[in-house]
Parts: sequence; structure tokens; C-alpha cells
Amino acid sequence: MVLPNHVGLIPDGNRRWAQRNGVDLYSAYLRGLDVLMDAVDYLSDRGVGYITVFAMSLDNCRRRSRLEIEILKKISRIAFERVLNHNKVKSGKARIVVLGKPQLVGNEIKDEAFRIMMKTRWHTPYTVTILYCYSGEYEIEAAEKGYTPSSILVHPRLDLVIRTGGYPRLSGFLPLRADYAELYATDTLWPDLTRKEIDEALKWYSMLPKNFGR
Repeated sequence: MVLPNHVGLIPDGNRRWAQRNGVDLYSAYLRGLDVLMDAVDYLSDRGVGYITVFAMSLDNCRRRSRLEIEILKKISRIAFERVLNHNKVKSGKARIVVLGKPQLVGNEIKDEAFRIMMKTRWHTPYTVTILYCYSGEYEIEAAEKGYTPSSILVHPRLDLVIRTGGYPRLSGFLPLRADYAELYATDTLWPDLTRKEIDEALKWYSMLPKNFGR
């Protein structure tokens, strides 16, 4: 099987999952975090070198209610703590990169993101990037002004993007790295994503022709 080198994850559907299952948003996001940690683990174990997660868009950070932002802040603290204590991070095998404007959620989140990046900056062979209060428009604007966008400094091109929640769109996800990416969109809501479906996405990707404009 031909595996992608760089996989993007767009974890959509947490709020709909909460409504469907009659649970509060905090419980839904916590379940989503469990699924995310497992998905990243599984992809890296399968040999994927770069994994990028669209945790929060800039619009998410600007337009969500104050209550939801507080919930996401709590989940972010839990996530960063889990990352720091993860065996791949502790053993120097996983580099963590945060792109975006996490300070819009809180300076403590920005500081924690910076601490994790500094702690793991020389780690190899895996790179896990978290897009947090991120907008692809800033990358495009930087390129138009002659600057090197941050995503180009960190990533090879995206090979495969897995989006849950039933909407087959990229929503500004790494626009300068997604030009030849294959988009696997599933109706599964993010907290219900399983390793089996990840395998289906990887198998689907491996069967596609890779022409790259030829």
C-alpha cells in the first residue's frame, strides 16, 4: 500500500455529536480529543511522517460563544498536558508545531503552545502540527507580499486530507500545501471516527492515480 507522507485531519462534527447523543459540549470535545490522540498515534505508527490537525479556525475563535471558548480552553489545557506526557514526545520522536493565533483564546494557551514547540523543536521523525485560530488567508497574503508562509517552512505538500462531519470542503486548510491533496470526506462525526475508517481512507488514497499534472 502506498501511504501518504502528510495527512491532514479536519475534525468536524463535535457539536452535532453532542446533540445527537444528548451530552454537553465539554463531554463531546473531550471525547473528540480522545479520538484525535488515537488517530495521530495510529497514523504515525502506520508510518505517516507529517500529521496536521485543524483544531480551530480563526472564525471559530472569533465567532464561538464565550461559553464554548471557555470549554475549548479547558480542552486545550488537557490536550497540551497529554501531549507533553506522551511517550513519543518524551522519547524525542515527535515534534509539535502550533500555527495560528492561540492568543485569541488566551495568553496562557499561547504560552503553553510556545513551550511545547520549544521543547520538541529538534524531535524527529514525526511532526504533528496543530492549526489553532488559524486562517489560510494569512499565508496567502504573506506569499503575495514576498514572505515565506509558515506552513511552507514546516511541511511538505499535503497528500491526504480526512474530513469528518459530511461537508467535503477544505475551509482554508493549508491552502498553499493542499494543491494536490486528495480529500476523503465522510459523514461520520468526529467523535465516532475509528481506526477502521482511517484504514479505509488510507486504502482509498493508495488506489488513486498520482499524476501531479502529468
